[in-house]
Amino acid sequence: MRAREPAAAGRIERDGVRVGWERWDPPDPGDRDDLRLVGNPTLLFACTTPIVESRMWKAQIPWFSQRFTCIAVDPRGNGRSDRVADPAALADHESVRDLLAVLDANDVDEAVLVGLCSSAGIGLLVAAGHPERVAGLVAINPGLDVTASTDVMLAARSKPPGPHFEHSVAEAVCRLRRRQPRDRSVPDTAASAR
Repeated sequence: MRAREPAAAGRIERDGVRVGWERWDPPDPGDRDDLRLVGNPTLLFACTTPIVESRMWKAQIPWFSQRFTCIAVDPRGNGRSDRVADPAALADHESVRDLLAVLDANDVDEAVLVGLCSSAGIGLLVAAGHPERVAGLVAINPGLDVTASTDVMLAARSKPPGPHFEHSVAEAVCRLRRRQPRDRSVPDTAASAR
């Protein structure tokens, strides 16, 4: 028995591989101020590796889904996702594309990505390659080596920004360091109503 059942579940298909996802929508807050949030971002929970399914988040999603729309993705090779025979189908850039396709399938333009361990690196790759899709990144115990050799760091810094996938987390970090932060200020709704 689950603490909270998802509101929707489905699969996206990319290059013949189906990737499963589940979505939990927050309840109507009614008169509860503690559930009334400005902006109400969607949280996208990514899994660490193909040997773990999205239920790894079973202790977090029931609480967060009372306040936010939450989407959990099963990685290729586990849960409701297809098993793949070709190791290339498990590459980081495939995980990035899967997460973006799941956001598209749920009509989500921008989300806060939640990653644990290696999925924090996937979140960095999404943020660096598609900053318009990422409202924030929660990196839990990332265990990432973002200190690459000087040659790798210099090569990454010299790449022009564009819609390409980084080949390493170090390149993603370099790209994020070059990016100007977006204005995330909340408009004063009281002033604009006058």
